[in-house]
Amino acid sequence: MPFRQYFFYLRYFDWVLFISVLVLLSFGMAALYGIAQSNEQPDFLNLKKQIAFAAIGIVFLFVMTFLDYSMFRSYAFVMYSLFLAVLIYV
Repeated sequence: MPFRQYFFYLRYFDWVLFISVLVLLSFGMAALYGIAQSNEQPDFLNLKKQIAFAAIGIVFLFVMTFLDYSMFRSYAFVMYSLFLAVLIYV
């Protein structure tokens, strides 16, 4: 049963950290909702974008949970250099 392996990973998932992130996300969403409501004509574009990126991030988090991170070890220097260059560029 291939799904049994995924449930094994979820058993050792850090649920306290995940719930903390969800609580912080909800505070941020509430703040964006309040900011959008303060205008005469409410514009919820920023809230919609934030919800979309939060959903993408949560899906990415679970995908990365199931991957074996040791496969990235051989690319560590290349990824570090690339991220450092992007950081300097910004």
